[in-house]
Amino acid sequence: MRSVREIILARRSVRRYLPTPLSRETVEELLEAGRYAPSGHNKQAWRFTAILDQKQELNQLVRAGFAALALGEDAPKELRDAKAKAERQGESYHFTYDAPCLIIASNDTSDPNAQASCACALENMFLMAHDLGIGSVWINQLGQSAPLAQGRFESAQKAGRTGRSGSAHNLWQRCVWPSGRKSARCPDQKGGDVEHHRVKSRRF
Repeated sequence: MRSVREIILARRSVRRYLPTPLSRETVEELLEAGRYAPSGHNKQAWRFTAILDQKQELNQLVRAGFAALALGEDAPKELRDAKAKAERQGESYHFTYDAPCLIIASNDTSDPNAQASCACALENMFLMAHDLGIGSVWINQLGQSAPLAQGRFESAQKAGRTGRSGSAHNLWQRCVWPSGRKSARCPDQKGGDVEHHRVKSRRF
């Protein structure tokens, strides 16, 4: 059995997946890991939507959203790059990297800790996925487009299932991650170099 430290150091983002579907039991295990994450003031206001089919419909929605999205020069580079990629690839564009499972983490719009809470939940699920031999990657380029993100979540809620009940109209999509069995073609890349800084002890 691998230690938590080994799992943390070995986990990588995966963008190539096998078409093999994940079992419902596996998906439930991933969602359960997310439920046990810490949350701001222990509100646990998150909602998890797991989509195992109808991803083509979602993909069309995303492409249409990008096509209608007007971006100024002050728009984040990541969002401009994502829009350009969608337009360049056209019908072949897949924001899910053709992963067999898509999990959307959302939270209450009034929760000031929503983003941080969802991030904690996804980290739990990422580590659990790696321990189960499942790849994962964070997708967040659409979170800065309110109409697109909200429309995608409403469609996703209809197409998939939620970890907790709740109306889509008072939720905000915080982060999305595809998951599935890692393709053998996917390079096992290391993370960026870590700068080590000496911590000095001070008395107060």
